[in-house]
Amino acid sequence: MMASVQKLLVDSLDDLDEAQLKRFQWHLKTDHKFPTSGLEKADVLDTADKMVEREKQEGAVKITLDILRKMNQNQLAEELENKFKEALPSSPWRPALPAPPWRSALPAPPWLPAPPWCSAAPQLLSPGVLPARSAP
Repeated sequence: MMASVQKLLVDSLDDLDEAQLKRFQWHLKTDHKFPTSGLEKADVLDTADKMVEREKQEGAVKITLDILRKMNQNQLAEELENKFKEALPSSPWRPALPAPPWRSALPAPPWLPAPPWCSAAPQLLSPGVLPARSAP
């Protein structure tokens, strides 16, 4: 997945001219506290690599979207966001599928804490409290 995120970032940054790339890197340094030494002679590929290396995949995309919008590159930001949504099966932009309905109908065993999706959770024990055992 990381290579595809880097490719999305490179494709987006490739649309910037040299002056716009310098401005993008300036925003990285000032707004997002990237080290100046790593971006002095960085081209598009180096910039994308450093962003993913430091901020991981989703963080790099979020920062890129933020900076592109600050630079009034809204069309470019929208294209990146849409491509990123399509590339990820589950993310903050596309939530995971809900639990199947049959799961919420099953109560959790009394010795296990109830999962958050279980409707029986309020009726079960408080965390750390074990049920009293009956004498054999």
